[in-house]
Amino acid sequence: IYDSVAITNPAAYTVTPAYSSPLTLSGLNPATTYHVYVRPSCPGVTPWSHTVAATRVCDGGCDVEIVMHDSYGDGWNGNKVVATQNGQVMGEATLTTGRDGTALIGICPNIPIQFNFQTGSYPSETSFEINDAWGHQLFACNNGTNIPSQNFFTHTTDCQAPLCVAPDRIAASGITSTGPTLTWFDTMAI
Repeated sequence: IYDSVAITNPAAYTVTPAYSSPLTLSGLNPATTYHVYVRPSCPGVTPWSHTVAATRVCDGGCDVEIVMHDSYGDGWNGNKVVATQNGQVMGEATLTTGRDGTALIGICPNIPIQFNFQTGSYPSETSFEINDAWGHQLFACNNGTNIPSQNFFTHTTDCQAPLCVAPDRIAASGITSTGPTLTWFDTMAI
């Protein structure tokens, strides 16, 4: 038997017969953890196994990128960004040492992604950006003390590359009496 919620009374479920190992379960929802019990097929009442949790990953997924910075340069000191879908942790991003780092977290399409910030020591030293699979910034945090810990950002993507997108990260520099120099990140040129 299996279900996406903890099973407290296995006898209340309809048993799916399986006469050999291994057994592949199908028709499960992506990014969902299922609780599974097995028992022998013998006459009379037989004992159930201990439960095992199995998570179905998704088809056609993509990554979100977490770009991390630490102003002091000693890592994030236990602070981390956690991404979940359907209550399932899809990945965590933390900077164990140094000033800068990047983490990729695999996600499932068309399921909302919730981002949480778990506070460690010195959150004021942390900053980060969340980018989609094509390098477009979805969220930016300049200081970890100014962010709520739970569900600070939610995003849904279909994991399909956009046909046409606006340039990203536009900046002006070299401003003179005749005008500035403009730069931008053109993701369509990738």
